[in-house]
Amino acid sequence: MLAGGTRSCEPWTFASAKTWLTLLSALALISASWGLRLTKVTIPIYRLRGEMALLECVYELEGDRLYSVKWYKDNEEFYRYVPKANPPQHSYKVEGIRVDHHLSDSVQIFLRSVTLKSSGIYKCEVSAEAPSFASVSGEGRMEVVFPPKEPPRITGGKFGYEWNEWVDLNCTAGKSFPPAAVRWFVSDQPVVKEWLVPRESLVYGPHGLISTVQGLRFRTRPEQFREPGPGGGGESSDRSGETSVGDVRSMRLKCVAVISALYWEGGGGEGGGGGSPGGESAAARARPKGAVAAATPADGPDASPALSPVIDRRESDFVVYASSSGASWGISAYAVLMSSLLVFSSTQRR
Repeated sequence: MLAGGTRSCEPWTFASAKTWLTLLSALALISASWGLRLTKVTIPIYRLRGEMALLECVYELEGDRLYSVKWYKDNEEFYRYVPKANPPQHSYKVEGIRVDHHLSDSVQIFLRSVTLKSSGIYKCEVSAEAPSFASVSGEGRMEVVFPPKEPPRITGGKFGYEWNEWVDLNCTAGKSFPPAAVRWFVSDQPVVKEWLVPRESLVYGPHGLISTVQGLRFRTRPEQFREPGPGGGGESSDRSGETSVGDVRSMRLKCVAVISALYWEGGGGEGGGGGSPGGESAAARARPKGAVAAATPADGPDASPALSPVIDRRESDFVVYASSSGASWGISAYAVLMSSLLVFSSTQRR
């Protein structure tokens, strides 16, 4: 206290300013850790057409009161949950969206029988009541897969080939979305890149289903054909995948069409090709804002295999025969008859 009753003022120092900044930072951290918080958003990376899809939006109120939970597809609202409304659930008409209200609530929603129109970016938005009026959101992308209904088709070949003769074939995968990656095998061995001939894919209908076409062109060599089995008189095979009929040497050509979850990672899956249209990985597209992402195939009825890279795999075989060898080879009518029975075989794995 100075003379005359005046009060002295301490000068503002750097130390006191630093103390105030520390206090303000601590208050901000306390405020950030209290109140509405989004903890996890789960959007399946893919679902098969006709399956059910489970989407989750997990949050913690931390003292706030829930006002609403809203879901959007490509920025268009299709579902709202307001606990004080009667009824609390309400759906809006959006193409490709059918919400099952019996299985849906404020945390999760079930979409019934997804279609290609169901593909898109899904976002959940959670809002609190007064006085905070806080709002948090998270989003992720889901793709719907339309697998082919038939095995790939091999065309352009013939039953008999001489040595050093050109083999020129095409393999056409069944209509699907995304397009299948196609691989060729000769005697169960992947062919070299130089043998592959790019072909233009076929696009069908308003939904844009695609048939991948991959050509194969190479010259035959004696070692590619298998010697007839001991004793002859029928089909025989060995671990190489080659087949012989009677006394005729033969070779098995195989085309494999695969749809892989790696398509959305930009790799196109088995055999390469494809890739997400935007070049962004599925993990990046499924990253929620302010939440922990869990963009994996959802569990539940008819769930896709979790994290399975192969969604659909189909294959076809084509058996060809050596028509001459400079000595006594000749394709017989018996060989032609048997080859017509062996020409195609297909398998599917999901």
